[in-house]
Amino acid sequence: MKLKYIIHTFVGLAFLWMNTSCDSYLDKLPDNRANLDSEDNITDLLVSAYPTVSICMLGETSSDNIKDNGVNYGTLSQVVEEYYRWESSTQKSIDSPTHLWEGYYEAIAVANQALEAIEKSDNAGELNAQRGEALLCRAYSHFMLVNVFSQAYNEQTSDTDLGIPYVKERETIVSKNYDRGTVKSVYENIAQDIEEGIGLIDDDLYSVSKYHFNSKAANAFAARFYLYYRKYDKVIEYADKVLGDSPVSLLRDYSSYPSLSSYFEVGNQYIKAEEGSNLLLQTAVSAYARMTGVYKSYRRYGHPIAKMLETLLSAGIWGNERSLKYFDKLFGTQEYGLVFPKLIEYFEYTDKVAGIGQAHIVTTAFTTDELLLCRAEAFIYQKDYDRAVADIQAWCDTHASGTTVSRSAINQYYGSQATERTKKDLHPKFVIENGEQLNFVNCILHLRRIETVHEGLRWFDIKRYGIEVTHNISGGNEDVLKVDDLRRAIQIPTDVIGAGLTPNPR
Repeated sequence: MKLKYIIHTFVGLAFLWMNTSCDSYLDKLPDNRANLDSEDNITDLLVSAYPTVSICMLGETSSDNIKDNGVNYGTLSQVVEEYYRWESSTQKSIDSPTHLWEGYYEAIAVANQALEAIEKSDNAGELNAQRGEALLCRAYSHFMLVNVFSQAYNEQTSDTDLGIPYVKERETIVSKNYDRGTVKSVYENIAQDIEEGIGLIDDDLYSVSKYHFNSKAANAFAARFYLYYRKYDKVIEYADKVLGDSPVSLLRDYSSYPSLSSYFEVGNQYIKAEEGSNLLLQTAVSAYARMTGVYKSYRRYGHPIAKMLETLLSAGIWGNERSLKYFDKLFGTQEYGLVFPKLIEYFEYTDKVAGIGQAHIVTTAFTTDELLLCRAEAFIYQKDYDRAVADIQAWCDTHASGTTVSRSAINQYYGSQATERTKKDLHPKFVIENGEQLNFVNCILHLRRIETVHEGLRWFDIKRYGIEVTHNISGGNEDVLKVDDLRRAIQIPTDVIGAGLTPNPR
């Protein structure tokens, strides 16, 4: 793969996962994009500054969205088993921690190479748009890394919790020592890159803007980052730039879905670049789609009816499950797993005769629907409940039939009617006031769980809010992820530990 050789040629980040020499790579320029002597070459290089990895498998399998269906069913890989049991992994296959670590740092390496080329260019002033894109890409990959391999950000412990190396320069040596820093320092660096880069984004740079940090996608990323960073004024500031005061027309339009009859039709519709709610699409090498219910060979860990009653078939302020517009487009079986086909596999054959190739998925990294819920959550912490209701109403208008939202309805349902299926005990390292604020937070977490199901983001919400997760183990005892369980930070790859980077405590 060309990207691999670009990274080894220019960056030397291989020290993070390899002990072998890369001198042979440093001696040659195997990709013509390595000659970054023109605006077009730098623009082309930035295509590779987007990670081709996905957190879907890690996030879903680690969360409360998946159930062990039993030893009578097959499993996709050992990686799935390890994620489900929150075990440290020694695997290097796709979707493994090693795969994620390498993928995000490769993307960071490309972004840094582009930034250095821009700085050295004779016409750097004409490359502001490329600089903005590179900074957003660098910030995004670090944001994903810190949320996977570190504890969630909070004001109590993040100044001492281990972060991840924040790499800002092109590396020219393999053996450079790196410091993980703290979660707080990583967040400060991400904020700096976002604030510096976001104003430089120029949508005219792209022919297919949905695969780049266009201005809407950049603002959606900023809003999600500041939500996790708990800077709610910033969340609203950036979300408003995309959503305005009347967001309903900007959300996903499900009116065409009833006419779609197959799993693949629904999946292709969901990830269309022409869909206005899709702000940033990303391709990833991932086998996660094979875990969904329609792939009958991998039934052991799935999203069966017991879990669906907490997500896409759950009751809520909209009434029963038939009010949700996903209802008629679920595929699989109630026994081992149901799925709304957001993610379908695209297989790339490298040898059709031998049947060899790579599995790919396309993910909706940022959407107006999830952005709306980020803004609503920020309104809740500002105690602007009327505006939170307006955003929740907009979500229900497009996702549920015949639902009228009010403060009293939210307080009534999440205050006394909701069961443990739709309201979890929260143990965040920050204060949520009992009563109305807690009711609204439970509401928004329920909507976020529905909105992001199959995408892996539920895992980040579990970490942010200290939600305990119980995983049944077929033939064994249940495993409970407690509030302060150190396993909430995925262990960094064994090769990286072997190279000298401090491991997460266990």
